[in-house]
Amino acid sequence: MKKGNNMVMMPDAMRGGLEKLRLLDRIFVKQKFEMLEMLTGCETENRYKVYPADENMEKCGESIFKCKERSNFFARNCLSGDCRPFEMKVIHQDQDEDDEESDDMFLWLSRPCKCTVLCFNRPEITVTLKENNQDKYLGKVIS
Repeated sequence: MKKGNNMVMMPDAMRGGLEKLRLLDRIFVKQKFEMLEMLTGCETENRYKVYPADENMEKCGESIFKCKERSNFFARNCLSGDCRPFEMKVIHQDQDEDDEESDDMFLWLSRPCKCTVLCFNRPEITVTLKENNQDKYLGKVIS
């Protein structure tokens, strides 16, 4: 560990998710391209990577988090984007996103189905901190 300005600097692998975000001014989220989706026209569960971003909102450096959507076929392909429900698992880059038994999740995002009309009844995403076996409500994102 390095020391500087009265702060102990930890290697990235030892930092918690909130600490990693606290050290960044901006983030860049990139959706993974799905060839199956392009060929069939059917929506698949989205996957994303989160990167540090520079002042021009361009990704810089290595990915810090991976995100994987959980939703069903009907919701993805039959409901409009505004009202479709999903849940999303956010993990550290070095973890396996397909490991369902893992307790190493950083955040859990949940958006229930809502019938949205123009600016009324907008969807809400609940954000829950799951790191280190916590289950702490952090807030909501209203889109």
